[in-house]
Amino acid sequence: MKDLGVRLGPINHVAMAVKDWKETAKGYANLMGLKTWRVMEISSEMMETAEYYGKPADFVWISAFARMGDTLIELCQPVSGQTVFADFVNEHGDGMQHVGDLSHPNPLELVRKYTSEGVKVGNYCNIPGVVELFYLDTREQLGGMFLEVVAPPTYAQIAQMGEDFTFE
Repeated sequence: MKDLGVRLGPINHVAMAVKDWKETAKGYANLMGLKTWRVMEISSEMMETAEYYGKPADFVWISAFARMGDTLIELCQPVSGQTVFADFVNEHGDGMQHVGDLSHPNPLELVRKYTSEGVKVGNYCNIPGVVELFYLDTREQLGGMFLEVVAPPTYAQIAQMGEDFTFE
């Protein structure tokens, strides 16, 4: 791949695909002190457009978010349908699935340039009035990792939509 002349920027988001968000979050609470998680169900029903590799898709996953300094940690538990999270868990079990720059100044240009060079969009989600989520399948170019890009660059405004869950 040639140099695209566009840079991702700081990685301020890391996400794991997991079979059970609560069990995994309990480990983070015990080992890292991340006791409060913002949890929400994300479904294709809440979206204007929901796609899996360019085709319409019905899916549900649970996201649990916690902040560690300037980094947003996310646990993605697939529930139903086709998602890049379900693919990952089915192929590898639990593990790091994507990273992202949730505050990129020109996210749509970044997506346009990446996709013009053959990077595929694994899941695309458009939640009207909130955010567009692009899960870019850069496994071929980056050795196994997806990149998440959000537009507008709101540093995970979607995480504010859930309910808090706190471990004692």
